[in-house]
Amino acid sequence: MGDLPHRVQPDPDGRYTVDVHVTPDGHARIGNRTYTPEEFADILRRNGDYDGRPIRLIGCDAGSNDFARRLSRELDTEVMAPSKPAWTDSNGRVFSSDYEVGPDGRTRPRIPPNGEWDVHSPDGTARRASDDGFTPDTSHTDKQDVDADSAQSRGDGDNAGHPPYDDVPKPRTIRPDSPEFNERFADWNRRDDSEFTGPRNRPDGHDPIDSPRVIDDVEPRVKNTKLDSEGVPQAIRGERPLAPDAEYRVEYKNGASSRFFTDADGRVTHIEATAGTKEPFHNPDLRYPLQPNTQYRVPNFNDPEKAWTFEVGANGKPTAMTGDPAFRGQNEDFRDQASQDRSNAEGKKAFRNHPDYGAEHKPVRWAGGHLAANEMGGPGEYINMHPQMAGSNSGNYKDGWIYDASWRAQEVELGKFADGPGQEIENYQVRMEGDSNGVPENVTMRWQEVVYKVDGNGDIVPGPDGKPIEVSRVTRQRDFPNDPSQVNYGPRTRYAGSNRTTTT
Repeated sequence: MGDLPHRVQPDPDGRYTVDVHVTPDGHARIGNRTYTPEEFADILRRNGDYDGRPIRLIGCDAGSNDFARRLSRELDTEVMAPSKPAWTDSNGRVFSSDYEVGPDGRTRPRIPPNGEWDVHSPDGTARRASDDGFTPDTSHTDKQDVDADSAQSRGDGDNAGHPPYDDVPKPRTIRPDSPEFNERFADWNRRDDSEFTGPRNRPDGHDPIDSPRVIDDVEPRVKNTKLDSEGVPQAIRGERPLAPDAEYRVEYKNGASSRFFTDADGRVTHIEATAGTKEPFHNPDLRYPLQPNTQYRVPNFNDPEKAWTFEVGANGKPTAMTGDPAFRGQNEDFRDQASQDRSNAEGKKAFRNHPDYGAEHKPVRWAGGHLAANEMGGPGEYINMHPQMAGSNSGNYKDGWIYDASWRAQEVELGKFADGPGQEIENYQVRMEGDSNGVPENVTMRWQEVVYKVDGNGDIVPGPDGKPIEVSRVTRQRDFPNDPSQVNYGPRTRYAGSNRTTTT
């Protein structure tokens, strides 16, 4: 339980002192594991020096989240606990008080302490133990002489003194009767091919075309130019003015292809693009810059029968994506380093001199984060990118991130589920939310865990209609902060080469 019993003043009433971190949801955290009050009671019973006497529990907020009450009932003894964070100063005084930030930017307790101590009894009742934030029988002199600068918040052993870290969020399960259950962030809505077929007139007396209009044997561009003022994609600018309700099909020498569909005004609203079949494997029409207010559809390169749908917003960046992954491991042919570097640079630029934070988060490292991971069959180009904190992208213990809380850790968990017999991840979706100087503040990941009936060999069993027999379908969601000021899962240890090293 840490070394607190040897560093603080003994309880004047002879209570057994327990120092443990208590999470906001009422669990004891020891190392990387959490324990219910009942499980923690078993740990105490097995502790050789605990003899069943009443307990002084020095764990943040333990009296306000039901932990102390349940521990008292389980041990059949009284438990005294604080209602707010617990602190000790260099003289061993114990008190309960909220956090505040001092003039030097360090976290310290609010003085005078504004917490309370309550004694919880096995019958479920509780009574006030003192009239202020100090433990009972603290002398008047000690109350007047608290050293706030040396005080440490308790429950984290020798790592105490930093603000409490946020718990790793667990995926939220969405009820089947909720509109969110089968909601699609990006729902492909292009009209049928037949509505884009046949002769098409062009405006201003230009010669008509037959739709689809095919432009073949095109050299794939290595770099794109800026967006056209008229909104015409680079690949078909030679076809201006574009015909309404038409399809323009571009076929590249590397095997990539793009289909551009116009609306009644001749504006491109939908683009279907495939990857190359030989180097370079990228499709230039999926790279920066993208067409604003346009839907894109891209086959899953691991399984072309599956596809990804992307929504591109008015800012020319992907705002949402929906599709079905096919986990096949990494495929470096379909990585696009240029697109990753561009997305990475957007994050750096946004926080180099942020309008709200100035240069506070300048040391944070950024990455070009895939919406759909490479091993899922997600495209490598800019269409599948967003500026993402590198700690979350790679699962590093950096910039306030830890592995368990990271985007990467969740991707790995989805892959593990999909490895099970008859198990699939379907309707995998990503949505950008908020805007922090051009970077999404939060990124939502939602997916469905589907289990199909299998035979004794683990093979999926088809039903009478030839389709797999579905056993269960569960929709889950995680939200990932992408604004450095909102990330607090661990120490803000900086990557090598940044301007600062570690803050807490």
